[in-house]
Amino acid sequence: MNRDGEEALRASRATGQPERLTAGQQEEMGAIIDGDPRSHGFDSSGWTIPNIRHLMGVTYGSWLDRAPLSRKLRRWGFPYQRPTLRAVKRNEDDIATWVRVQGEALGKKSLRAPPWSSWARTASA
Repeated sequence: MNRDGEEALRASRATGQPERLTAGQQEEMGAIIDGDPRSHGFDSSGWTIPNIRHLMGVTYGSWLDRAPLSRKLRRWGFPYQRPTLRAVKRNEDDIATWVRVQGEALGKKSLRAPPWSSWARTASA
């Protein structure tokens, strides 16, 4: 503390790991992500983290894990987006039937006491 005085005690910003991509490579990735993933050999019309990770690894040799890549994409201005469309083959009647049947099954199970419960033993005696 005596060597650097009060300057040594001041808080400094943690820098973390250095960027793996140059500024130019980041701009190229941004331009690629703005485009259609199908033009890069992917099957879907929307980018996913695994697809972006694969493309970045193959193109630049930088294989980031999902969480750091997700944070990096947000910093680059690409927010996480959920699809707004529902499944094409969605059947509302089947869904309603499943919910009703499962709800009834859960309701019946909750009314039955497990065999080890004390009130079940006294009720059968």
